[in-house]
Amino acid sequence: MINWIFRSIDNGENWTQTSTDSSAMITSLVINSSGDIFAGTGVFILFPSGGAGIFRSTDNGESWTPVNNGLTDLYISSLAINSNGHIFAGTVGLYGASIFRSTDNGESWVSVNTISNAFYIYSLVINSSGHIFAAIDDKIFRSKDNGESWMPVNTGLTASAIFSLAINSNGHIFAGTDNKVFRSTDNGESWTAVNTGLTASNVSSVAINSSGHIFAGTAEFPIALFPREGEGIFRSTDNGENWTPVNNGLLDPMIFSLAIHFSGNIFAGSNNGIFRSTDNGENWIPVNNGLPISIPEVLSIATNSIGYVFAGTDGVIYRSIENDIGWSSVGVGDALSLAIGPSDDMLAGTFLNGIYSSSDNGNNWNQIEEGLPEIPDTPHYIIPVLSLSINSNRDKFAGTFGEGIYRRMQNESKWYPINTGLTNCDVRALIINSNGQIFAGTNGGGVFRAIDDMLISWTSVNIGLTNFAIWSLAVSPNNYIFAGSPGGGVFRSTDNGENWAEVNNGLTSKNVRAIAINSTGHIFAGTRTEGVFYSTNNGDSWTQINEGLTNTNIEALAISPSDYLFAGTENGGVFRSVESTTTSVEENRTFIPILFTLEQNYPNPFNSVTTIQFALPISNYVTLKVYNTLGEEVATLVNEKLFSGKYTFELDATGLTSGVHFYTLKVGSFFQTKKLLLLK
Repeated sequence: MINWIFRSIDNGENWTQTSTDSSAMITSLVINSSGDIFAGTGVFILFPSGGAGIFRSTDNGESWTPVNNGLTDLYISSLAINSNGHIFAGTVGLYGASIFRSTDNGESWVSVNTISNAFYIYSLVINSSGHIFAAIDDKIFRSKDNGESWMPVNTGLTASAIFSLAINSNGHIFAGTDNKVFRSTDNGESWTAVNTGLTASNVSSVAINSSGHIFAGTAEFPIALFPREGEGIFRSTDNGENWTPVNNGLLDPMIFSLAIHFSGNIFAGSNNGIFRSTDNGENWIPVNNGLPISIPEVLSIATNSIGYVFAGTDGVIYRSIENDIGWSSVGVGDALSLAIGPSDDMLAGTFLNGIYSSSDNGNNWNQIEEGLPEIPDTPHYIIPVLSLSINSNRDKFAGTFGEGIYRRMQNESKWYPINTGLTNCDVRALIINSNGQIFAGTNGGGVFRAIDDMLISWTSVNIGLTNFAIWSLAVSPNNYIFAGSPGGGVFRSTDNGENWAEVNNGLTSKNVRAIAINSTGHIFAGTRTEGVFYSTNNGDSWTQINEGLTNTNIEALAISPSDYLFAGTENGGVFRSVESTTTSVEENRTFIPILFTLEQNYPNPFNSVTTIQFALPISNYVTLKVYNTLGEEVATLVNEKLFSGKYTFELDATGLTSGVHFYTLKVGSFFQTKKLLLLK
């Protein structure tokens, strides 16, 4: 959901922001036969947010007016319009959801909800006979009398959430659920699962073109909580009997919405903007010019022995090669932790969906969650997995939020807790030394070390620690252990954890989030606000190395097989050291961005001059232009070929009118737009 509505008049090539209440979160859009547009707002993510009711535009989105007379619930989850122009609005709420109807183009609304104990109205659709179908929580209801009364129509439907509904020209209804797709050919009286070839469980959106071809977008987002992994888009050309993935060019597998233009072009909404297909889904291209596409937060980074680099983000896991700048999505959402073991076995620990494993460089993933603890009173949600490690026997270890450490032996199929002696169960870091001993960093309990050969008992080893929040651990080639603390900086142990010494000389920030060590023993510390520091003398002194690093909020660090340093940042993408870190760091302190980035202008708002920064991972032809709210170009700051690196340009607002403007960076196929405010 976003707080703005964008309009395109050229088949998605360019987008221009239109205005609504900036505090509202846009959840649904419908257009009536007169061209009037209605926008529903508000979402329920643990608590109600962004609810401002319904807005109407009668001038193609140029201006919007709230139309909420009679609405007693301003959190709108779905909208639909029948052939008479009557509008139906579904809501979401902790104390009960409702369906409202307007027969006067939104001027007034009445509740037509006779469904008790409803929480979420996911979808509303209306067939050619005027029958209304409502997907409400895990059931479907039908009204044949314009919403006056409703009856359940669920025979054969086996799902715990109904996310989307669509009706084809024959009146067949398709329901996207958390248990794939169901079809009804008798007006909802009975339902049949139609899933051959559909490998994804959670179908978030369904759309049908004029040829009757059905498209299913996948993304797991039960009750609109935390979007997780999806498998892209599937297509059926035989009324749902068989499905084929159609994802060529689709960079984001989490699809939340689908729409089909009268020309047959298909548009797919994802975490990474909008994609368009002009050939029935065979190929997709991003069409995001003018849209404020955000860079994901990088939560974890890992590299394997053949040079693949993996970045776990709040969206999905991305994969690259250590000396390349291109990234491809390899699935699995919200990867808080990554680990790579012998033979490049890979683990990904997620926020709510347990642990996934891959043995083919992330091309395929298997969920291995059996035995992991679920969140109390929330079935199917696993406690967040904050840290992972794999030993030389390929035994797997997982540190969790509040539930301690779990182990899965190589020949076992289940995770088991191993928490004897572990007095703090919020485990943020796991590391294994060359002798096979495991160390655990906890959030408030300091460091623990496994004390037996079976690796199931723990003892605290905290002598000398002055801060017991340990979020990162690393072992050097000489078996020194380094611990990073978000409040205490860096600690070092030279005796296998028995004693610790604070080693922060030259470290201007003690908010250390990540530690990495290269093959020669050089240590790198990533901090929350001050970027990256390095030490060549076992931590005795530190030097800051931030040249080219346009975002200094470091969340993760990793060293590649060729000793390149990778830094994952908060909403700034991934950066890589220009040269291998085994070269003289004194001579090379420069990072290059792995992703294109466009920063927010500063200051903002401004009254005369403001600066705009951006970063380029490669040399290319670059334009940086400023537009007014009508989409008219009012200034060009850059129009030339630039080398890779970080750039800063000034915008002199002389001659510009006060108000909102937009600036757009275009580099090849990359577009990004941000908003600035000029106050004179």
